[in-house]
Parts: sequence; C-alpha cells; structure tokens
Amino acid sequence: MMTLVRGMKLNWIVSYFNFDKMNSEDDDESYDGPSRAAIEVKVDGETAEKMDPSITWGKVMKSDCFLTKEILHRLIMDYFVIEGFKDAAEYFEYETNESYGIQHESISDRVRIRSMITTGNIESAVTSVNNINRKILSDNKSLLFRLHRQEFIELLRSKNISGALDHARLFFLPMIVSGTVFKEEIEQLLSMTLFIELSGKESDESIRSYTGPNAHFFDVARRRELADEVNGEILVTQCHRRKTELSIILRALVAAQRDLENQNVQFPHLDGFKT
Repeated sequence: MMTLVRGMKLNWIVSYFNFDKMNSEDDDESYDGPSRAAIEVKVDGETAEKMDPSITWGKVMKSDCFLTKEILHRLIMDYFVIEGFKDAAEYFEYETNESYGIQHESISDRVRIRSMITTGNIESAVTSVNNINRKILSDNKSLLFRLHRQEFIELLRSKNISGALDHARLFFLPMIVSGTVFKEEIEQLLSMTLFIELSGKESDESIRSYTGPNAHFFDVARRRELADEVNGEILVTQCHRRKTELSIILRALVAAQRDLENQNVQFPHLDGFKT
C-alpha cells in the first residue's frame, strides 16, 4: 500500500477525492469547473499529456482512475485500526465479508492506554505499555521522560505536592545524577513546585489557572499529544504505521495542489480538510 501511495499520479489523487463533484460532460455549458485551456503539468517526474481544450478536467481524471473497491476498503480499515475504532473495524469486516488479519484485542489495548493518558492516569498507562512490550519505553528515553513529566504535572494538578516531589526523587533525580539531557526541563518542573508552595495557592481553581513559570505544561492538550505519540509507538511495534494511509494521501494531495498552483494551472481545488 505504501508503494501505491508514493507512486500514485496526481490524476488518481484528485479523482479519488472528487466525489462526483466534477462534471465530465463536454457539452455542458453550465460547467463551472477548471478552464478548458490546454495545460502541461509535470507530476512525479513524468510529463503529463497536453490536454485537448475541448476536454474537461473531470473527464480526464475519471478516464485514468485505477481506484478499486478493494483499495478503498483497505483505506477504510486502515483508518479504523490506527485510530482505534475497534467496533467499527469488526462491523466493517463483517459487512464486507473480507478478512484483514486484524488483531482486534490490540486495538482495545491501545484505546485503553490512550484513554488513560488523556484523562491523566499516566502511571497506569506506563504499566499497560510495558505489559504490551517493555522495549517501547526502554528504547525511547525521550518518550519515557515525557510520560514521567506528565505524571509529575498530574500530581501537581491534583494538589499532591508531596507526591510530585516523591515522583521527582524516584525518576528525575537518577536522571540528573547520570547527566541527562533533560536536566534543564527537570529544573523547570521543580521550580513550578516551589512557586505553588511559596504562593500558598493549592486550591483546585488556582491550579487550573496557574500562571507561574512554565504554565504551558498544564495545558490539557498536551495529554492528547502524548497519547497520540504513545499510540504511534505501539503501532510501530505491531508492524503498522504511526499515521493512517488516508492522512498520507491527503498530504500528498495538498502537495500536488500546491505544485499545480505554482505552475498557474487552473483545476478544481479541493479543501475543507485538515492534514
């Protein structure tokens, strides 16, 4: 599948996402799509044909589209698996009457871990990741540190200052002694503890509205970012990619459209999606 994505032509990308919005009738004067002027575009190192002025972009795209139902099904299943939609994956497999070799229980494990991290239950998440494969964190010291850092923040968020300091002594102190590259960040974290203690602001409201040093660590969006990264690392150990095939195709589409715009080519611009 990756070979397919890397080698795909622009016409396949555009045709895949047209959803029949592009009119291919030559005699339809109401067609308000791309200009019928002749163009010459170079895509993926190949020079495209010069289009006859009487042929619409939509018709050319549809005439050379090699998207099959099987490819479409695998794109959908790939999305369900990587994004963690276990029930949808099972139902889709049943409806299409196809076997994709999916380990459904592994999806449940990843969803559970992602939920733990996004709700601040970092300690349980670390334990669960280690139960799947200890090498995931032992081989990625940076990710392990960010998980411990987030656990420290969650302890502060719950007003457990003594627990946060114990956590720092257990995990951060050995890092400092060994000359870790995270020394500066650890010092920043400890300064937050000092600020909270000296200010005497340990209520729920004051923690939520913390405005002291390095307040960005309290942004709950950081939980989701960390959960996505952990999810990606688990996927790699299970012989998957970190990102869905669909997101890769969308990025390729955006790049292809940018190339066409740089060459002043008129074409049906597709937008309204995030990459």
